[in-house]
Amino acid sequence: MDVKIPRKLNIIQSLSFVSEIAALPQAEEYVFDFQDLQWSEPFGLLVVSYELSSFASAHGSSRLAVRNYEKNTYEGHMGFFKAFGLDYGKSPGEALGNSSYIPIKIKSVKTLQEKAFSDHVAVGEIIEDYANEISNVLVQNHAEELRKTLTYSIREIIRNVVEHSESLQFGYCAQYWSAKDMVEFSLLDKGVGIRATLDNNPHLDISSDKDALELSLLPGISGKMYKGKRNRKNDVWANSGFGLYMTSRICGNGGSFLL
Repeated sequence: MDVKIPRKLNIIQSLSFVSEIAALPQAEEYVFDFQDLQWSEPFGLLVVSYELSSFASAHGSSRLAVRNYEKNTYEGHMGFFKAFGLDYGKSPGEALGNSSYIPIKIKSVKTLQEKAFSDHVAVGEIIEDYANEISNVLVQNHAEELRKTLTYSIREIIRNVVEHSESLQFGYCAQYWSAKDMVEFSLLDKGVGIRATLDNNPHLDISSDKDALELSLLPGISGKMYKGKRNRKNDVWANSGFGLYMTSRICGNGGSFLL
């Protein structure tokens, strides 16, 4: 069975492709054809590589092949192909990155926690290094105050993954296009989901995933500082729950935000 990769791995076409492969009937062989692919964005690189990896695992008895991918050197450099098991290009995190891009990076939550323990620091301090790297690409030459705000917001979002999601790992990727004066950052985890984590808060009444998503964008909702929850006194790393709220507001003012 031939499966065409879309022309653009942007948000719309990537989500459509993910739905398409989820609905594929069982077959002895699947051939993923990259002939049409001309453009990729961080969201598409992360989501499609993860879903192709998951598809391969779920169809272990079928033969999987990939063709017409050699021309996609950008995707190879960003770690896209090796992220789903094809031996082409660089591994996730292998490319050094620069002020214009961050390649696909996949971080183990357990490794991060072990490093924090061995270095005698809070997990938030290590995550702040990731957030600094990301905000430098996002802000470019804009105000330092904006960079600090984004660093805080992104740090809190990543902490949500580590502390709430129960995901074993997470990935992120970013790209700045100077010709368009546009930047995109994407973060992916495959945890229990926002609704399951917010259900731990006894003060919230959540009846659907949509309700959970809308609530998570309100200030203080996604943190651990709700009434009745015991927190360590004067803990500067207590999760405030403002990361999603602040980032969505900043992105909404000058661009877009997708959760």
